[in-house]
Amino acid sequence: MAATVGKPMWGNLAFDVRDDRHVEVTYQLTRPTDATVECIVVAKEMNHGTVGTVTDTIPPGPEASIVRTVEVRTTSRAVMGEVSRCRAL
Repeated sequence: MAATVGKPMWGNLAFDVRDDRHVEVTYQLTRPTDATVECIVVAKEMNHGTVGTVTDTIPPGPEASIVRTVEVRTTSRAVMGEVSRCRAL
């Protein structure tokens, strides 16, 4: 437990493949309120290859737990989207 104190934690809530070039990813983030957090959001195709990546940068703020929705542009049709990692800067 001590290893996670002050580190961001996230959970993927949903994804929506909008079309052949976009997927929307919704996730919940619990973070330290005094730090900027950077999350890497990816879109993957059927064989688990990455077809899109976006960095979501969240500035410090008063709420420790927030829900974010991010659009990921893709090079081909995705079948899923998820947060691969988050880190405090």
